[in-house]
Amino acid sequence: MRLEDVEGVGNDLHFKYDEKLFRRYTRNAQVRMLTECLFADDGALLATSRNAMERAVQEFNGVGTQFGLTVSVQKTKHMVVGRQVEDSERKPIVVEGGEIQCVKEFPYLGAVIADSGRMDADVESRLAKASKAFGALRKAVFLDRNLSLQTKRKVYQACVLSVLLYGAECWIPLRRQVKKINTFHHSA
Repeated sequence: MRLEDVEGVGNDLHFKYDEKLFRRYTRNAQVRMLTECLFADDGALLATSRNAMERAVQEFNGVGTQFGLTVSVQKTKHMVVGRQVEDSERKPIVVEGGEIQCVKEFPYLGAVIADSGRMDADVESRLAKASKAFGALRKAVFLDRNLSLQTKRKVYQACVLSVLLYGAECWIPLRRQVKKINTFHHSA
């Protein structure tokens, strides 16, 4: 059975190809059903209800088993996204080998995804990682008087700024988040 065939599994993605990037109306938009997001050994299943998610997890686990793959239940988490979420939807999902715990945020492909849809946790994570990268290079590069300012600037752009702005093309930041990022950038 395919995940697309399970009722409630997946979310519709509406998109258009035209020269106008931001358009209020989605008339004549194409629609694709997204059931999972996969990258290397990471994956995210999408569903519109708890029952559909439980079924999707069982199907995904079953298909993996057919190919000799196992799902690490300890590393696997589930998240419920929405404004009015009932506590019953946050209960762990039972699968062979254990329970999949519900979390409010988790890292996926280097970004921190929150159940609120806000990006505060992701921005804080990026700031912490960029600060760590800056600190690791501080004595060796930034305080070295033998290196030119141009070299230090290029190292900063390559090793610190790239860490800070990783995934930023997907962000829709609020003013306070932009202010935090700019404060770090101008103080580094």
